[in-house]
Parts: sequence; structure tokens; C-alpha cells
Amino acid sequence: MVEGRDLTGPLLVVNLVVFLIILGLAGWSLDKYIDDEQTHPRGNPSTNFMLMFAHLSGVLGICSVLSGFAHL
Repeated sequence: MVEGRDLTGPLLVVNLVVFLIILGLAGWSLDKYIDDEQTHPRGNPSTNFMLMFAHLSGVLGICSVLSGFAHL
């Protein structure tokens, strides 16, 4: 079981990078959507909610990674 503990740090770093990418893309797209630069004539009205949930999941994921680093 000691080998699994050695992989925890690098996996948390990869997880942090993925959540930062999700947070960056969701924030950028939500900003474009709010500024009306990204209009979809036949778009789905739930796009705004999907972007907010992606933003929320990115923030919560980063918080979980930081708590994981605290427990190493």
C-alpha cells in the first residue's frame, strides 16, 4: 500500500491542472456569454446554467484538491 501513497501527490497535481483548465474555460465562456459576444440564434437556453455549474464544479474541485494537499 505504500506505492499508492507515492502517486497521490502527482495525481493531485494533474487533478489541479484539469480543474484550473475547466475553471478558465468556463469563466472565459461565461464572460463572452454575458457580454453578448457569443450569441446562438438557435442555442439552448440552458447554456447559461451549464456554464455556471461548470464554474461551480471547477471551484469545488480546486477546493477538494487543496484539502487533499493538506492531508498528504
